[in-house]
Amino acid sequence: NKCFFEWEDALRQLRRPSPRNQKRMQEVIYSAIKLSYKHLESPELQSFFLFCAQNQVGSSIRYEDLLKKCFGLRLFHGISTLEEARNRTYTLVRSLKDSGLLLDDPDTSRCFCMHDLTHDAALLIAYETQNVLVMRQEDPVEWPNEDDMKMCTAISVFSKDIRELPDKLECPELRCLHVFANDKEGSFKISDTFFK
Repeated sequence: NKCFFEWEDALRQLRRPSPRNQKRMQEVIYSAIKLSYKHLESPELQSFFLFCAQNQVGSSIRYEDLLKKCFGLRLFHGISTLEEARNRTYTLVRSLKDSGLLLDDPDTSRCFCMHDLTHDAALLIAYETQNVLVMRQEDPVEWPNEDDMKMCTAISVFSKDIRELPDKLECPELRCLHVFANDKEGSFKISDTFFK
């Protein structure tokens, strides 16, 4: 319910934010994305949106990888076959694309993507609502303290610099651990005590 000139001004601010207004703009964008998230039609779609954000590697999300994880984690109630899970995954992706929270990948039909701003907001929502920890390429790999780790429901590490996992993780609520290490030398180490 805004006038055309207000939309043009908002677009200009997004494209060229002044340092003085950048923090305010980020808050506005985050609140807009959070509002879109809250207005998704079901808790299942909200949860799926956050799951997509956790599984974006680089700039895209592969349908096949997401499908395997959804099926393996039994994210969809009442679904017992891979074909049913595929249909549900594609349906939910289409709903999120229709709402503007996901985008087609211009390079391939096997993937879809999430805008960087949407992705950042989704990871923040996942952290706040589901105790999800995501360490990305640009972040240094720093494991949180024990109390924070005990609350984690999912941990995703996407880092080219990670060489090893801690000796142990005490995460009784953890449902998913995803480590994507760009280790070309084969020196990535997992302690014998890690999975105890």
